[in-house]
This record gives sequence, structure tokens and C-alpha cells, in this order.
Amino acid sequence: IYPDYLDLRDHNHSFDGLAAWAVSEASLDAGEDASLVWIEEASGNYFDVLSLKPYLGSFFHAADEKGPNSAPYIVLSYGYWHSHFQDDRGVVGRVVRLNKHPYTILGVAPQGFCGTLMFFNPDIFVPIVNHDGFATGDVVARDDRWVFMVMGHLKEGITQSQAVGDLNAVGAQVERAYPGHAKMTFSLARPNLYGDFLGGPVKAFMAGLMLLAG
Repeated sequence: IYPDYLDLRDHNHSFDGLAAWAVSEASLDAGEDASLVWIEEASGNYFDVLSLKPYLGSFFHAADEKGPNSAPYIVLSYGYWHSHFQDDRGVVGRVVRLNKHPYTILGVAPQGFCGTLMFFNPDIFVPIVNHDGFATGDVVARDDRWVFMVMGHLKEGITQSQAVGDLNAVGAQVERAYPGHAKMTFSLARPNLYGDFLGGPVKAFMAGLMLLAG
């Protein structure tokens, strides 16, 4: 759950950054007929952890997250911008409607970047704090279970076993703070995400990427 991710992100000592993401679907109305789009919901630090630069405009950042539904922003994938906005550089700052809620287009992701999930090419990227605008559930509720993934880059000199111990220590703290909380134990895996579908901007980072599974 998202509050658990925040505890892991803020209290671990093993990663340069931990970013979270999830997959969902929503209706996007850009002024014509609304259509369904695939979304990669991402934590505010997502693009920074990946060391990506926008092709156009800007990205959202951790400072934009100020609680549920506090970051009504969209970043278009390059492919979606090309196919649905005809490479219009004037889209930056344009307001569209996502599930009938207004969102401002901040920018366009770099060409060749197709997200961080194998065989899934998102149309847009949206801050994960807006989750309950796309699906049922409360992003801040400790007892609301919904599935997302977490990735991070191990700090230099930190071993995989040290990182696991660090994360399990944070999990134990959460369990003590919230009686009845589900058991939190973690393992790390290096994802097999080196295919061409990721494109150049991410390949170098992937060499050190670790996928967190709780």
C-alpha cells in the first residue's frame, strides 16, 4: 500500500531513491471524443530516480505531491503525443479531462521510453497520489490493499542482503506502529528488462536497477 511505500522510501538507508508505479486505465478527453488510455501511475520521484529528461516541457516531481489528488498533471508518452496530438509542441500547459477531472499536460516523455513494465506501453504518466481518481480505493488508507511496484538503485557499496535487512527493519517498525498490519518482509530481484522496448534512455540505469517485492 502507498503509505508503506512512503515509509520504505523515507526510512531506508540502502537506496539512492525508491520509486513506485502502477498500471491503470482511464478515459481521456482532449476536446474531441473521449477515449480509453493506459496509464502508468508513478510516484513523484519516478522520472528523477530514472534520471530521465523530458523530450518536451517538464515532468512532475516529489515536491508536487501534497496528499491525495494534489497533483493534477499528465506527462504524455512520446508515441501517444505523436499519434494523438500530431507532434503539437503547444500541448504543454493544455488542460484535458481524465475521468472527467481536469489535468494539465506538463510535457512529453523522451522518445523510446516506454515505461518500466515489460510488454506494457503506457499512453500517459500520472502522479500516483491521484490513484482514487482512476480506480476504487484510497491512496492514503493503511488498510486499502492495491497492487503497485517499487524500484530503486542500490547505493554504492550496499549489498543485496544488507538492503533486504534494511527494508525488513523498516517493515518491522511499521508493524509495531500499526497493530494488525500484514507481515512485511521483502526480497530483491534484478528484473529482466533489457529489451529494446525500453529504449536508450533507461538501459544504463537498468544495469543497477533492483525490483522490490514485498
